[in-house]
Order: sequence, then C-alpha cells, then structure tokens
Amino acid sequence: AAWYDVLNVSERCQFSTARKAYRKLSKSLHPDVVGGSEDAFKRLNNAFMECQKHFERKKRHETAYTTVHSC
Repeated sequence: AAWYDVLNVSERCQFSTARKAYRKLSKSLHPDVVGGSEDAFKRLNNAFMECQKHFERKKRHETAYTTVHSC
C-alpha cells in the first residue's frame, strides 16, 4: 500500500497533515497499547519514512527549480 493509504491521508496533503495523522495512528497502533500491533506499527513507521522521503525530494526539486530559474 502507498504511504498515504497507510496514513489515511490524501495523496496531495501537506506534510503537517501527514505528521498529525502519523502521530494519531502511532498512539493507537503502538504494541504497548491494548489492541496495538507490532506489524501494523512497523507498517505505519515505514509509511511515514516514505512520506518524509517524498516531501524531502519534493522540497529539493522545488529548491533546485527556483535556483535555476531565478537568474
């Protein structure tokens, strides 16, 4: 599943929205919480790492584009 499906957010959401969704889900899926699951928690963490990579690439791309086209 794609990271935005796991985090239950829109594909076009802002990073802050994805981070809020991650924090909310991590509280309920944590293995130490009743009803939590280690597998689901790992899947959530992997999805959030992919989310972070996505937004880092997007930021680098936008920075590179503005640097090249600002002259």
